[in-house]
Amino acid sequence: MKLTAKEARDYFRKPRSEKAAILIYGPDAMLVAHAREATLKALTDGDDRADLRIDRIQGKDLGRNPHALEVAAKSQGFFAPEGRLIRIDEVGDASVEALRNAIDGHAPGDPFLVVTAGNLRASSKLRKLFESHGNALSAPVYSASLAPSEMRRMASDAGLNDLSEEAVQELLERGEELPPVVLEQLLRNLALFKMDDSGPVSRDDVRAVAPETVDGSIENLIEQVAERQVEGICRAFRSLSGRNQNAVPILIHANRVFRTILQVASDPSGPNQGIARLKPPVFGKKRDNLVRQARVWGVAGSEAALQEILETDRLVRSGARVPQLATVERVLLRIAKKRVN
Repeated sequence: MKLTAKEARDYFRKPRSEKAAILIYGPDAMLVAHAREATLKALTDGDDRADLRIDRIQGKDLGRNPHALEVAAKSQGFFAPEGRLIRIDEVGDASVEALRNAIDGHAPGDPFLVVTAGNLRASSKLRKLFESHGNALSAPVYSASLAPSEMRRMASDAGLNDLSEEAVQELLERGEELPPVVLEQLLRNLALFKMDDSGPVSRDDVRAVAPETVDGSIENLIEQVAERQVEGICRAFRSLSGRNQNAVPILIHANRVFRTILQVASDPSGPNQGIARLKPPVFGKKRDNLVRQARVWGVAGSEAALQEILETDRLVRSGARVPQLATVERVLLRIAKKRVN
């Protein structure tokens, strides 16, 4: 049985072991590992002997010795005879028959199998086994965007129940850039930050505790856009194009930078007062640049830039068959060349 993306995320939070096995797979090894650890932790929650309940087998070893799984599955653990688990990592199609035999022969009391793999094509024998077998689950893991309700649920788990809409949006954007384990740590840090503050979590609160994760090349690219340096934008894109860069992080950072420019530019008392109200505060050369950019772009110019960035973001995420990086490059060049003020 194949789980949908939402069903998979729900399963990792509250897994069940009434089936024989689950396959967790995807292109991002870190996301797959996080899902595996979340599943194992939930299945052994509250057990101070958790490590004794988990046997480990490497996929390459299983491929060389198919009987290793059968031996591990049928052996009785001395310290933890019940609720045993077998973790099998980096599995490929060479292990399919060994896994099929274990799933077919699974009996009550046998260990639950938590199997992980990398990116698998639809034609993969491993995928077909877990998707078609009535006693197994298949859970693909992709870096899809979290829904606002899911972000609020994660925040609630960390002790944060009063979040403004702006804070949720900021967390969603951060979630696009951060590995799941780092996002969870951010939420815990945010809960500590708000411990003595009864007010709702704001966007500024999130920014105050969020780690700096923007790739230096992306930061330089968007700085060139903010400075309206066309040649600099072209150089930055040439650097990024050779690294198989995803377009989404570029648009996320562009959105954040121009939203900050708009905030500073739209202060009724002028950019100098606007930048003084930013949290966390900005100092030195970065402060001077931001004040100058706010004066150059103004409210109308930064709003127009944000509109183009948001429209491009929707296009890129829609699944439309467009050259994503080239599309983003054209949009950012168009933004930089537009007359403002």
